[in-house]
Amino acid sequence: MLGMNRKNKAKYSSIQIWYDSNVSNANVCLDVDINLWRLNSPKHQAYFDIGLLIRDIAPVNNVYIYFPFNFEYGNIVDLGEKFKTPEMVQGVFNEDLFVKEDNKEIIVSDSNGERYRIYCLDVGEDLHVENKYDGTLVSFEVKKNEDDESHRKSYYRFRVKALKAQKFSPFIEHYKPKNSFFESAFIETEMIDVRINEKRNQNRNLIDDIKKKKQYTRFVLTNVHFFVMASLNDDVVSDGINMIYKRQLEMDDFWTDYLEKYKYEKMSVYKSNSVKFVKRQVFTADDDEDEEKNKKTDGNNRNNKNNTKNNNKKITYSLKEKDCIEDFSCFVKVKYRKCNKGTIFKYVITLFISTLILSIICGVVYDSIKEYIFKFFEWIAKFITG
Repeated sequence: MLGMNRKNKAKYSSIQIWYDSNVSNANVCLDVDINLWRLNSPKHQAYFDIGLLIRDIAPVNNVYIYFPFNFEYGNIVDLGEKFKTPEMVQGVFNEDLFVKEDNKEIIVSDSNGERYRIYCLDVGEDLHVENKYDGTLVSFEVKKNEDDESHRKSYYRFRVKALKAQKFSPFIEHYKPKNSFFESAFIETEMIDVRINEKRNQNRNLIDDIKKKKQYTRFVLTNVHFFVMASLNDDVVSDGINMIYKRQLEMDDFWTDYLEKYKYEKMSVYKSNSVKFVKRQVFTADDDEDEEKNKKTDGNNRNNKNNTKNNNKKITYSLKEKDCIEDFSCFVKVKYRKCNKGTIFKYVITLFISTLILSIICGVVYDSIKEYIFKFFEWIAKFITG
């Protein structure tokens, strides 16, 4: 069963992302990619992929990500190493890109030069995972060279996976109506509700720690790309605003390695359309120009046309007005067909018991009225024969 019943819903419901720095008012910009994979396995596995594009790593010492559910090191898989081929980079980001390996980093470039670097995380060495604030806190150090003055961009991506998506509550919640036993034998409903940086209904100790510790600073969210990948047989129900259908996932085993050898069937790709931008005055690097907000593409397209060949040029900061995201939320319902041995057995037993009860009731009623039935037919016969 994927998700949880409403009565077991987790208390807190939003991802929180921040960093620590020795530089005050750095206002580091961040793009967030989230891919939620609903795999059509017997236990309805789910993968939660999260990617972070830090647009200026110079002021950042450590990155912190809070998840409102519990998991351990064994649930995490680094995805950075999956981008060692240009085919996979182009497939995920929907752009014409080139890659080159450099130790634990993958340099991603286009025709203008270097765009950013994907860092390959060693889960056991680079990540710190702690069950805290009634959820899980994941943190990692942003590695920089001592002579690195390029203020370059770095990308990190990892996966949290679960055999059953109860681990992802409250992001995935199994909805069970009171009359669900008789409502449908094979249809069940999930509610997907993903949130980032919302402040209501959050652990107060977490929010207070982020505010009070001087070295802690929230990123300036400049974009959120949220995708749901579901079986072609699933019905993703939305109002057409929160989540829109984009395309079918490529077949021919293109995504098999990325999905850790999972043999996927035909899947649909849905993209969130609920990002709300607000104007905000922030100090940012002068070469970090605004980019397209990915309203017409079906990948995590960043469409950055900056020429970044000169990575060692001096970076200056100034006050700019940028399109930013205060918080993010997306809600969608998924109806899926459930047919397994347990479901079939349940309804066979129900049918048998119902038939037995109906037979007993009919027998009792017949025994009660059969004398009157015989008398009625005798009266009919006498009436006809005169």
